[in-house]
This record gives sequence, C-alpha cells and structure tokens, in this order.
Amino acid sequence: MAQVVLGKEQVEKALCLRLGAKVGNMVRETPQLHDGKWLFIPVTTEVDVQDIEQLLLTKKRPVKPK
Repeated sequence: MAQVVLGKEQVEKALCLRLGAKVGNMVRETPQLHDGKWLFIPVTTEVDVQDIEQLLLTKKRPVKPK
C-alpha cells in the first residue's frame, strides 16, 4: 500500500500523466479535499509502481537547509 498526497497543482499535473487504469482512475475519482487528494494505492503490479513513481515526481522537492 502506498499513500500519496497531492496538492491542487500536483493533481492538475497528475491528470495529464499517462497512468495505468487503476491509478489513473483513483486520481480522477478520489474526492478533492481542502488540502488536496489523499490516495491510498494498493501496489500489486509493476505498472502500479511505475505510476506511483510518476506521481511522486509531480511533487516539489524540499528546500535543503544551507
């Protein structure tokens, strides 16, 4: 099981990705909350892993302290 939380901008980016049927449907069908979409994705195939990696790449990288 993978948990991915997407903010509003990240959801817009995720909707443009070419995702597998299961993860793509979850991104489209999961209700939008005030802080984004909370996805709980059961990982059962290699396609699921690749889709999750694509979703994670839409997220901003944290700023490294100097």
